[in-house]
Amino acid sequence: MSRVVCFSYERMFYPDDKLSGPGYRLWAIATSLTKKGHKVSIAELSHAKDYLKEGISFISWDSIRLKDIQKEFDVAIVPLSAYVWKYFYKIRRIPTLVDLTTPIAVESMAHSIGDSSDFFMHDGVIPTYLALSEGDYFVCSNEMQKHFYTGMLAMLGINTIKNNLIAVAPYAPEKKKPEAEKRKVLESAVGKDRKIMLWLGSLFSWYDYKTLIRAMKDISKAEPAACLVFAGGLNPHIRELTQNNYDEAVSEAKKLGLLGKNIFFIDWISPEDRLCAYEEAMFTVVTSYNTTESQLSYRTRVVDSLNSRVPVLCTDNDDLSKLISSKKMGAVIPVGDAESLIREALFLMKDRKTIERCSRNIEKEIQVGFNIEETIRPIHEFCSKPEKRTAEGCLDFREAIPAMKAKITDLEYIRDDKLATNETLARELAKYDQRFSQVLEDKVRSEEDLRAQIASLRDELSKQAEANLKMREFAGRFRGSIVFPMYRLTSTIGKTGFGRFFQKILK
Repeated sequence: MSRVVCFSYERMFYPDDKLSGPGYRLWAIATSLTKKGHKVSIAELSHAKDYLKEGISFISWDSIRLKDIQKEFDVAIVPLSAYVWKYFYKIRRIPTLVDLTTPIAVESMAHSIGDSSDFFMHDGVIPTYLALSEGDYFVCSNEMQKHFYTGMLAMLGINTIKNNLIAVAPYAPEKKKPEAEKRKVLESAVGKDRKIMLWLGSLFSWYDYKTLIRAMKDISKAEPAACLVFAGGLNPHIRELTQNNYDEAVSEAKKLGLLGKNIFFIDWISPEDRLCAYEEAMFTVVTSYNTTESQLSYRTRVVDSLNSRVPVLCTDNDDLSKLISSKKMGAVIPVGDAESLIREALFLMKDRKTIERCSRNIEKEIQVGFNIEETIRPIHEFCSKPEKRTAEGCLDFREAIPAMKAKITDLEYIRDDKLATNETLARELAKYDQRFSQVLEDKVRSEEDLRAQIASLRDELSKQAEANLKMREFAGRFRGSIVFPMYRLTSTIGKTGFGRFFQKILK
């Protein structure tokens, strides 16, 4: 068997256990491949620390850690996301399987972030093009997705039919129902003896949560114990894509007077708490609009509900809704039909026998083939004999990608330059601060010396003035004595020629 490295753009279990739908799918692939004998590791962006979980190693997704990837691993699995460039440009040197389950080119059309056209190009189109042009093998989750990506690959000049490069390998429940802990994670929010409808997952723009919230007005009148719980509507990984929708949903529930009574909003919950929540719920709800995204989608939250053998109430606009309808694993309603939603919700709540019948149908479908052990087969086969794609595309639309790469490189240079500049400025400021302190200290010392000199001069002047005063007093007394006339006479004679002659004789 092979050494497989799966790449996750989100941090999965450590430290806060906040998996999104793509994270659950990747984990299911990793654990299933491990059971089939492969040695699996998961490389994470924003990796906190290396650890081991259920025999799977968690490592950092960075070019330094994976510089010898071809020595450590035989094959890579990369989910389609806006971060695929971090793999293909910085790491890829081994055969690579790309999981195309999340159609980001279509999803990015529905989001409105800043300049939506810029978001559509940089987070949708370019990553999809890069993954399709660089990947060696591709898997998706339904036939609609396969047709969608086959057309894209054909536009790149890649013949998928001749080379058998794309297969359907959907996320599916485990054969054995996972065991939930004996805990009530919803009861603390909604109270005891409630009939819980569970919405578990993000409130993205393509979901029709408004019709559901408004329908709860009539559902709660007919069945007072009924309540709707939104768990994790605000996605912590991509808050900017769900914040407005979440706020709108809360506002609508509050306006109808149902918030905290029949409609509740709780935070994102861990994988263990999810299993407990499914055990408490009568059924889950997934309603969406009739859009291209819905037709191409493969809802992880629907599969998770089936994995816990919990019936699903959903709209009839994707492949999984057809499966639920045909196998009687819940209830399917027309898009935007509030009356049908109310009717089917009340029917499922009518008694436990209805729910138990749906659960038995789910179990039966899982055992006959709709399970991860079976659906993962194309991934297992490629990982067992990984090889690089030899058929190159005839067309090359790479003009946008080098520009984007150059922009990213420029931004990295700017960031590094700013960091270096900040460090240099900090060092210079420290030097100037030290110099200023020294100059200030010298100036203070100089002023003290100057004050001492001034004080000394003042003291000297004072003494001189005192001496002068004494001399003047002495001179005054001398002039008034009887000796002074004789002094003046002898002084005058001394200045004459006779006087000077007489002085020589005396000498």
